[in-house]
Amino acid sequence: MEFLNRIEISHIILIITTLSGYIIAFIQWKLKRKYERNALISEKKYQVYSEVLHKFDEVNTNLRLNSTELIYSSVDVFKTIIKSKSQEEIDNALISFNNKLNEQTRKVFQPLHILTQEQNKLKLICSDTLLQKIDKYITISTKLVLNYQNLLSDIKQTDFNEIEKKFNVIKDDKDWKEIESLFEEIIFLMRKEIGYA
Repeated sequence: MEFLNRIEISHIILIITTLSGYIIAFIQWKLKRKYERNALISEKKYQVYSEVLHKFDEVNTNLRLNSTELIYSSVDVFKTIIKSKSQEEIDNALISFNNKLNEQTRKVFQPLHILTQEQNKLKLICSDTLLQKIDKYITISTKLVLNYQNLLSDIKQTDFNEIEKKFNVIKDDKDWKEIESLFEEIIFLMRKEIGYA
């Protein structure tokens, strides 16, 4: 009891100030840690989202080039077949066309394959809404690629008008509009999750 009698008000104020300083320092440390963690998460999301958007861009570019190149390549091959007089010229034209088709298919499927692998990273960091949009985007992109493959497997030497009609149907497909709309929605959601929207 004698100890309490010797404590002056200035000592009590000093003890309270010291304790409140430690409490405030601890709170600041926790807040700083939380903000640094959020900044690190945003930075990681930005890196993953950038990679995914780059792959989306690659898929879009390859799908567009694929359709245009396929139309012109197939027309050139059929003109060569019609004009050529020897079987060797026809064979060379068909081999060249087949090589172009294989290369274009590889160009389109490679980014789609990588996008499918990137989905595992995305499952860890993005929202369910964004993940659903990305899944839908990949599904539609795959469908478009498969439509081209099916069309190419149906090509015959004599049905030029039919080929052109099928290419136009695929080119004007509603999936193209939907994929463009999905791309914009995905970008908006990614920006929102990173904190830029």
